[in-house]
Amino acid sequence: MSPLHKYRLQGEIREFLYRKVFNHIEKRILELATRNQEITGSITLAFVYRSETFAQRVVSKGRYIIPKPLDESLRPEMDKILAHRTNIISESDYVMSLMSKVFSMTNKVEEVLGLLPEGIHPPIIKFIGQGCPAPSDLPPEMHQEVLEFNAQGYEMLRTRLMGNLVL
Repeated sequence: MSPLHKYRLQGEIREFLYRKVFNHIEKRILELATRNQEITGSITLAFVYRSETFAQRVVSKGRYIIPKPLDESLRPEMDKILAHRTNIISESDYVMSLMSKVFSMTNKVEEVLGLLPEGIHPPIIKFIGQGCPAPSDLPPEMHQEVLEFNAQGYEMLRTRLMGNLVL
């Protein structure tokens, strides 16, 4: 596998693992923006919280409309959402570090499939397309090296796969 294919495949894996959870977070923020709009009487479906603008950017007659701050009553809920988003970003960093290690150790798709849990195989098989080889049996030393490198990332990957089944 070429470095370009490895890079693109890592992007596909990230998308497969985290699209649902980030869509869920965006949905929660949009619901909060709607409630904020009702409370504050804002004309935009957007708000500012901790120097960050959430929801959509609004332009009216060529001018950017500055969103109102998030209402105080909604701040505890927004803090929970932001804490969850921070945890997911941290988790994705660990998992993608694990993916980088796997891709740096392997040169063939069947080796990649052999090192990763079955739940992560669908985006790889989709990326490769027809004729995707079966996972190869690899020496236990390769599995051990991956786990020693990033055991926490491997567990987070397994947890994310299970969590995605619930979303």
